[in-house]
Amino acid sequence: MAKQTLLPKMETKSYNEVMGTLDLGLRENKLTVIFGSPGTGKSSALAEFASLHSNAHMILCSPTMNMKNLLVAIARCINTHVKGDPYTVQQQVTEALVNDPNHILLFDECENLHRGDVSKIDVLRQIYDVSDVNMVLCGTHKLHSLLSGANDHNQPQIFRRLLKAEFGVTTKQEVTDYLDQLENLLHIRFTSDARNELFTLCTDVENGGLGIFIAMLELMFSIIRPEWKEICRSAKKNTDPSIDVDVLEPKVIDRNTIRQASRFKMTK
Repeated sequence: MAKQTLLPKMETKSYNEVMGTLDLGLRENKLTVIFGSPGTGKSSALAEFASLHSNAHMILCSPTMNMKNLLVAIARCINTHVKGDPYTVQQQVTEALVNDPNHILLFDECENLHRGDVSKIDVLRQIYDVSDVNMVLCGTHKLHSLLSGANDHNQPQIFRRLLKAEFGVTTKQEVTDYLDQLENLLHIRFTSDARNELFTLCTDVENGGLGIFIAMLELMFSIIRPEWKEICRSAKKNTDPSIDVDVLEPKVIDRNTIRQASRFKMTK
């Protein structure tokens, strides 16, 4: 599950489209799938959506998760006791959800459920069909291939019924707009070299992408603007800040700041 940040949401085009799809899936009670490359913000968007709904439950799908592990994880989320073999547990979970379908089940890193076949994904589909519970599957393009039948798995009938949204790579303008927002919020300034380097970091999905970008910003702010958490917390709650940002000394983030944060990160 993605760690939540106190920084403002980075509302990219992909983020808004995905959140809109999640809202539509909730209203229409559709089986929804969110996919995209690692590091593009899928897990963060899913966690944000979960934070808006008290009846939402996030389940992180592990590569070592077998069928019963998956079903027990669901049972724990909906606070129901289960026992027996996987088939029996599936029936118990399904019955509990039929009796109380007011749950939103969010499964992250669903590509880990295949283990050579897609039986666990099909079980989720069966639970959804019978219980009519709200359900979201989130994963990389490997999940997309599994569901579409591209890998010779017989699941295209599931894929055709899904409500789908894809997370794309963040654009330079979106990064620019976000850094502008942070400058105004925290009374700082990013140099052009720093902006270029942070854009490269954000779009390097092979090495963490958006997640590393946000983590680096948090670390840099902790170094040069220790008050950043309180400022962001007040902004999120839409309350008057206890800190007058305008009286704070202006700070500049340049390449040296990024290097300093990178060295600090590597020593931890």
